[in-house]
Order: sequence, then structure tokens, then C-alpha cells
Amino acid sequence: MKKILTHLIGIVLLIAILIAGGCKSSVDSNYPPNVTIYLKAVEDDKEMKLLLSDSKDGTGMDAKTYYTDVGPGTKVVWRRADNSGIKSIRKVGPLSEKGPIFPGNAKTILGKRRRISVSDDAPIPSDQDEETVEQYEIIFKDTKNNKEWPIDPYLRIRGTDQLSQDNQ
Repeated sequence: MKKILTHLIGIVLLIAILIAGGCKSSVDSNYPPNVTIYLKAVEDDKEMKLLLSDSKDGTGMDAKTYYTDVGPGTKVVWRRADNSGIKSIRKVGPLSEKGPIFPGNAKTILGKRRRISVSDDAPIPSDQDEETVEQYEIIFKDTKNNKEWPIDPYLRIRGTDQLSQDNQ
């Protein structure tokens, strides 16, 4: 009797794990598992601008207005683009310690690797809300003037209604 009960408990636990894993993957499948953000410095009226593009959208846009779409569990990596005009990157990191998207330990894990994993429990907007947004900071040194420039782009988690419209 003990042997049968032990096997039944094991089967029930296995089924529960499979069901939980299936439910999680169906929610996460709406969001990209990995995003690479490419950085390129361009001179504009004696100032440097940072153009960003990501692995989903290769169009370079001004970092001050650029939103990179991520989701819970997304792994995000920042890299210099080819012919980037960037000598070095001093910082990629959150502006605040308690933002909704960057993990709490982002200030210590970004370092030279410049990568994060968005928390699995990052807030997904409800149907009424459109997006969860967090502004962050990139500080880079350009190759032309060897000067540092701070730029503040955004990471964004879009609501599920918006995602379904994008996929149609």
C-alpha cells in the first residue's frame, strides 16, 4: 500500500509540474525570450546622439525616444553596433533602484557584461493599461571627441491586447 501511495504522489507531483510549466510558457510566449540592443553614436549639431536598434527592429532611432519591448523573463543584452562611433560604455543601468522592469540587483550585475534578465514577476499591464515603462541610463564615450554623453532610453512591457494586435 505504501509503495502504491508513493508512486501516486510522484505521479500527481509530476502532473502538477507539467501543468504549471505549460501555463507559464503560454503567457511568456507573447514576449521575446532574448533582445539585443545595438548602440551607435552619431554627431548631430555638435552633440552626440545615441541611435538604438534591437534584434527585433533593425531601424536605428534616437535613444531619447526609443522603447525596447521586453517581457517577463526576457534576457536583454546591450552591444556596440558595427562602426558604432563609441569608444567605451561606462554605464548601462537603471535610474532608480525600485523600477518595474530592471531586476533589483541590476546595478551590481550589469558591469562589463551589460546584460539583464527581466524578472519573471515583472508587471504585465492589465487590459486597461497600455504598458509598463522604465527609463534607464547609458553613459558612453565617443571616438571623435573622447567625451562622455549620458542618454536615457526606455524598456517597455506592452499589454497583452497590444501584443495580439502586433501579431495579426
